[in-house]
Amino acid sequence: MALVDGADVSFGNFETTIIDRDRFVGTPQAESGGSWLFSDPDVAADLKHFGFDLLSHANNHAMDWGAEALLATAEHLRRAGLTVAGSGETLSAARQPRYCDSANGRIGLVCASSSFPRSARAADPVGRVPGRPGINPYRAMRMVVLSPENLAVLARIRNSQRRPEDRADYENGLSFLGNEYLPSDAVGDGVAFTFRTNEQDKQAILAALRQARQNSDFVVFSLHNHQPGFSNRQPPAFLTDISRQAVEAGADAVVVHGSHEVGPIEIHRGRPIFYSLGDFVFEGHMMSEFPADLYETFGLPLDTPPDAISRKHDETYFRNPDDYKSILALSRFGRDGVDEIDIHPIDLNVDGQATAKGLPRLAHGALAREILESLKALSEPFGTTVTVSGDTARISIR
Repeated sequence: MALVDGADVSFGNFETTIIDRDRFVGTPQAESGGSWLFSDPDVAADLKHFGFDLLSHANNHAMDWGAEALLATAEHLRRAGLTVAGSGETLSAARQPRYCDSANGRIGLVCASSSFPRSARAADPVGRVPGRPGINPYRAMRMVVLSPENLAVLARIRNSQRRPEDRADYENGLSFLGNEYLPSDAVGDGVAFTFRTNEQDKQAILAALRQARQNSDFVVFSLHNHQPGFSNRQPPAFLTDISRQAVEAGADAVVVHGSHEVGPIEIHRGRPIFYSLGDFVFEGHMMSEFPADLYETFGLPLDTPPDAISRKHDETYFRNPDDYKSILALSRFGRDGVDEIDIHPIDLNVDGQATAKGLPRLAHGALAREILESLKALSEPFGTTVTVSGDTARISIR
């Protein structure tokens, strides 16, 4: 697409792995990021040909096929001339800013993820204990908010399973069956969610951004996030918090991804925060090889024909038509931040056949208007004015 290739620098989230099936020696992990995604080595050159320069590899699918695939993926992408951040042989390597030189200066990239299998989190070596390959984490624990009355009911159930001396007070919250619960009168008989984030992770991310700011002319911060859920298109408080702090630490642009649907755009201190642009290429339906774990997930025998598994996989994970509506944001920056952002709606051809489905094309007419008007409504609470004109939109800052 000319819009990607024509930009000074283009960024995307690479949410899969690259496996050379003839040489790969790793194995699929017992716990995936939802499914076990992989692509062929030629994809790296395809992305470069498409016009991408910067890629995040910090997401819930980076470790689907283990540490071997995680490291091989980054190597394939770098050999193709792409700058990749967010994963590495150790936690320090995954947190490290990566840099890309362009005609207009050096770009620093810092990437992290708040949504990932626990086994995907990288670790540093300690003494004789080696480090662990993985991604740069921003841990966010979900807290379930209930009314005090409902929390009291849950506390009685919990305490019935404990010895009298182990029954704890619950007025300030409680832990039960692996979840954390908090009381609030505001939820009535319903339920709400909040998040407790890891302060050490946050400070390490902000330190990496300050380092990138010191060593480059322009800084991008990328965060992969699914919370509180795919059906909620407004970001949770912890996400707006880290995004704004990232700008204050030196990020010129913050790009959040993971929800598969378009989210709001905020301008903070003259810098854009994209809470979700949606997907740009969405071809999970093209998979034809799956580990035994997926057959078990679907309750199907291992001799099930691959085409039947592929259809089941597509119906289970790629059935939402809104996942095939997205936007491309072309931002123009001046010395004091972003001057304007042109928004181009993208149609991923949900009804396309085989190789056409999931590939991007510019949206037109009623579909373009639907995508842009949705973005406008989502962004209004953040004070962002999205002006729709025909099949495109613009955010003017100055």
